[in-house]
Amino acid sequence: MADSRNTGGARALLFERLVDTEPDREESPPFRVLSRQELRRSVSGELGQLLNSRCPTPLQLIIEEERTVINYGLPDFTSLSPQSADDRRLIAQIIAQTITAFETRLRNVRVAAEYFEDDERNLYISVEADLVTDAVIEIRSYPEFSTKVEPVTFPIVLNNKTGIMEMYENE
Repeated sequence: MADSRNTGGARALLFERLVDTEPDREESPPFRVLSRQELRRSVSGELGQLLNSRCPTPLQLIIEEERTVINYGLPDFTSLSPQSADDRRLIAQIIAQTITAFETRLRNVRVAAEYFEDDERNLYISVEADLVTDAVIEIRSYPEFSTKVEPVTFPIVLNNKTGIMEMYENE
């Protein structure tokens, strides 16, 4: 009978597997596997990069265009007001479309954008989705993968002054 155990993680992205985060460590496993917490941090980091990248496609055209690496990121939202319910809906729609196109580990992406009266006039955004992962089962030191789905939420603040999307941990 094969010796097997469920490690409860997920396969790392290719770039994460290629980068040596511990250069002083002499040995590393042949297949890089992320724990559940590391996976959430990985997705959060990728979302931060995606949502803070600006694409050249004008805001008026982004909804109709097919998303490719040419229009990776978000359009400029400076012409929109967080006070306007219509603008908040448009921002949420564009963010959901962008995440769906570029973060393939998330499915059924739902985005809510809500304006709060505060001194900063920031836009508070909640991204809810299903995180689709490869559960890792190690058999005789070789990983095998099976798909798992887990609901996740990522709270984000769009800083009205800087235009930067600030990701917050939500464990």
